[in-house]
Amino acid sequence: MVAGGHLLWIQDAYTVTDNYPYSKPSGDFNYIRYSVKVTVDTYDGTTTFYLVDPDDPIARTWDKIFPDLFTPFEEMPDSIRAHLRYPEDLFTVQADVYLTYHMREAQLFYNKEDVWNIPQEVFIDTQQPIEPYYVIMRLPGEAREEFMLIMPFTPSRRDNTISWLAARSDGENYGKLLAFRFPTESLVFGPAQVESRIDQNPGISQLFSLWKGGGSDVIRGNLLMIPIGEGNIFVEPIYLKAAASELPELKRVVVANGNSIAMEPTLGQAIDVVLGRAESTLPAAAAAAAEGEEGAEVSPTPGPELTPMPTPEATPTEALEAVPSPLPTDIAALTLEAQAAYERAQELLRQGDFAGYGQEIAKLEEILRRLVELTGG
Repeated sequence: MVAGGHLLWIQDAYTVTDNYPYSKPSGDFNYIRYSVKVTVDTYDGTTTFYLVDPDDPIARTWDKIFPDLFTPFEEMPDSIRAHLRYPEDLFTVQADVYLTYHMREAQLFYNKEDVWNIPQEVFIDTQQPIEPYYVIMRLPGEAREEFMLIMPFTPSRRDNTISWLAARSDGENYGKLLAFRFPTESLVFGPAQVESRIDQNPGISQLFSLWKGGGSDVIRGNLLMIPIGEGNIFVEPIYLKAAASELPELKRVVVANGNSIAMEPTLGQAIDVVLGRAESTLPAAAAAAAEGEEGAEVSPTPGPELTPMPTPEATPTEALEAVPSPLPTDIAALTLEAQAAYERAQELLRQGDFAGYGQEIAKLEEILRRLVELTGG
């Protein structure tokens, strides 16, 4: 990252032990705290250890032994703090523990009646557990997009999505975890089910077969489930590696929404096809691949307008409730927020999402009332 005219590295640092009493082990430790952020200047090697969690007993002990080692977190410049992100390693441990410990009822927990799993994805050509991934998205009930780390969950012995966990990284919300759970009476596709639908799609499987028959390796990238509004979309990049090259090339992007699925040269084109705004280019691409023209691509042609397939809205669990985002306190920021709320409302209206439209109009009314209070009008 660049801050104050300096190029810096940022490293997450943890305190761990395997001797913490009455604690369940996770790998080689049964205690982990995310206590330190380390910055290293790439020019002169200056290293600064910022003490993020002064209440951690292990970090506090190190601080007493080496009183000049740590710098208080409050002294970290804002230019650096703006680049901090929630650590992936810690989030992975927390997500693994949450698979069981989301259960709050003793009998339910004792019988392990609602244990969750980390979903599976196809990476390259083999199945593996999904890893947490960073996204920029707007949480339900929030007014702005945020940079966060998320992980979906599936029920034990089932492949549908039951919940997802988010770790926030922006501003005052840094370090907060939110868990959202889908209604139990509904079925929301899980990553493994989407991977199966990719395999079963005739146009996609035909193109994969033609590419492989031409001597190229088809590499499937990480599958991302991205909550958007009241639904989810799944995105998976497809890479092609020619036999004579060691460098894979991004060839296509798969997008799935509800029962709709598309694989197009770009993310934007795939979204247009999924939403019914364009026709698929898979037949033309298959014809080009059959003739050995792997690089031949065509743009989607306009198609009929369709409404995206919604999925049941995930709601925060009792354990980790969302905190409402306060409105800005100055007129300029409120004006920008009003314009953003209006634009979101119009987009939701075009999509036929009248519930979301009503929520944004209510938000706009609240902003306008605040503007009237501030301007005396």
